[in-house]
Amino acid sequence: KRHLETVLFIPDRAWSSDNDNIKQAVMDYGAMYTGMYYDSACYNESNHTYYYSGTEWSNHAVAIVGWNDNFERTLFNYPYPPGNGAWIVRNSWGAGWGENGYFYISYYDSNIGTDNASFINAEEPDDYSIYQYDPLGNVLDFGYGTNAAWGANIFTATSDKKLTSVCFYAATVNTSYEVYIYDTFSGGSFWGLLGSKTGTLTHPGYHTVYLGPPQ
Repeated sequence: KRHLETVLFIPDRAWSSDNDNIKQAVMDYGAMYTGMYYDSACYNESNHTYYYSGTEWSNHAVAIVGWNDNFERTLFNYPYPPGNGAWIVRNSWGAGWGENGYFYISYYDSNIGTDNASFINAEEPDDYSIYQYDPLGNVLDFGYGTNAAWGANIFTATSDKKLTSVCFYAATVNTSYEVYIYDTFSGGSFWGLLGSKTGTLTHPGYHTVYLGPPQ
């Protein structure tokens, strides 16, 4: 069990050469979670390569750890991809699969690079408590356009605590936020403002906002 400080949602690829966002995320944050469609018929066991050109939705998740722009297209199953280039990918099926657990997915694969996320600063919560209602995480979001949306959570502390941060999701780029911490909720209203924090989140995803001195 770990406390995850930040998850950045990286935009899906729009076409086979739309790779800059993913490459930058890998360079900045390390291995990147991504979706793919896996069909064993598309896997070349001799070369540890994979190329899918169909229209199915993702049914598997892997981690992109690198890339090779010059990876030869003839190393994939026939019919070959239209051009060279491949992602270096780590699978979740152990070191006995692929090339010590890794394989190559063509840039021209029709599904790789969807539902992308970079996970940042996961740590053991040994010396603090986390209060939350949604351990599953984000499964659905909807927007209000340019209008502001307000929401609240109410937690009852199990003992005296110092509040250092709050965590929430942002669904789009450049999301402005205002966070207010109150002591009491009564009669349909909040009472006893303890602190506040405002700012802008440049990337969509799950964010931890630190409040400064403990509240």
